[in-house]
Amino acid sequence: MLPVVATYEQGDDVLVHHPAEILLVVEVLSPSNKGQDRVYKNHLHSVARIPWYLLVEVDEDNERPTLVLQRLGPGHYNEVARAACGQMLKLPDPFGELDPGDLLKRRP
Repeated sequence: MLPVVATYEQGDDVLVHHPAEILLVVEVLSPSNKGQDRVYKNHLHSVARIPWYLLVEVDEDNERPTLVLQRLGPGHYNEVARAACGQMLKLPDPFGELDPGDLLKRRP
């Protein structure tokens, strides 16, 4: 399952998202599938015209994430911002900011 941010109302039961309703898609790059994630899935999201694409790259040595925010341009995504742990990534409105290090915090 791929995390997405869509324009549905809270409480709507949605099993399948129409691409026109998706504002941002998040992809956690798998060490075994980085090529597929970077090329194939990137292409699929751009064809679907999803405006924002957020990649979560995990450093295999220290397991610390880096966030890469991309915006859809003419036919492909362009990187607009990047943040490592301890840095803030400004996301498109209305999403605010995020430190990749927050992804490492355990919930009680």
